[in-house]
Amino acid sequence: MIQNQKVLNFLHLEKQLPNLAKYTVDDFDAEIIRNTIYNFMNVQHRRPTMRTIHQSLIDDGFELPGKLSSFRKIVSNLGFRWRKSEDNRKVLVEKFEIRFKRIEFLRKWRSIKRKVMNMHFIF
Repeated sequence: MIQNQKVLNFLHLEKQLPNLAKYTVDDFDAEIIRNTIYNFMNVQHRRPTMRTIHQSLIDDGFELPGKLSSFRKIVSNLGFRWRKSEDNRKVLVEKFEIRFKRIEFLRKWRSIKRKVMNMHFIF
């Protein structure tokens, strides 16, 4: 009679806690990291690597939480990813959705700016 009853194993029924991010950055710090990446691409005309971006931020006196592996996760959460270029090197680019939203915002901002510039005030 005891052989027909199933014995439950309670060892695997422990509550699973969600994995929280160990290091996070606020919006101001995220914008500094984003501007540093853009600075590498547009101003210095260099291909950014995680190590060079990380070292550049440290040299500028920016307090980064964690080490390089944590910095990789932070940059990934900001919406950047690696894409292969034509010469088979990897390039750090923004994800398409974020890039599209930024372009849309800039177009709206430009149209509003043009409307304001064409206004004439009469006193």
